[in-house]
Amino acid sequence: MIERLALKYGENVPIFADDILATMREYTKARVYQLIAAAIDAGQLVRFDQGIYYIPTKTIFGPSKLNVGAVIERLYLRDGNKVYGFYSGLAVLNKLGITEQMPNVIEIVTNNESARVREVTIGKQKVILRKARALINAENINVLQVLELMNGLKGKYDENDYCILRDYIDSLEVNLQEIQRYCRYYPAKALKNYLLCEA
Repeated sequence: MIERLALKYGENVPIFADDILATMREYTKARVYQLIAAAIDAGQLVRFDQGIYYIPTKTIFGPSKLNVGAVIERLYLRDGNKVYGFYSGLAVLNKLGITEQMPNVIEIVTNNESARVREVTIGKQKVILRKARALINAENINVLQVLELMNGLKGKYDENDYCILRDYIDSLEVNLQEIQRYCRYYPAKALKNYLLCEA
């Protein structure tokens, strides 16, 4: 089992229970869970959280630790070429330099959430999940990121802030036609803030 998983996923990569079941489909579910338990006992597999495992590497401090960011990415953002979520909120504004507030909670908009808003903890990282207003895919992710950002703008911003936002929008290669196509999924303030940025 470990050889198959290592070949397909590699080491220090989140592997979900469903992945293991699909890889070992010639076995019953009960037998696969027995194999998982045996691999954990042998130190070949580590349980990160319920239903999330990884193949560790050996370090001088013992088995390697799984990167929480990698788990969050696979659960809510992307898996290979399949895209289904993006970061939003203060983390994006902080990254752009518009706010100095450091969020201790990450916000993510994702297709992989059915509740409008829900808070979860992955490892020790708190994450606010928001259900995507429109189905996210590789073709529309940039325009939805912009609309989500514009919808979340609060308070007053100066010309320098708008300049940064304009540059960010330009870097994502989002245009007014795309914004108009998807703005129906967002409150009117998203389009209004976009037009302010582009003014």
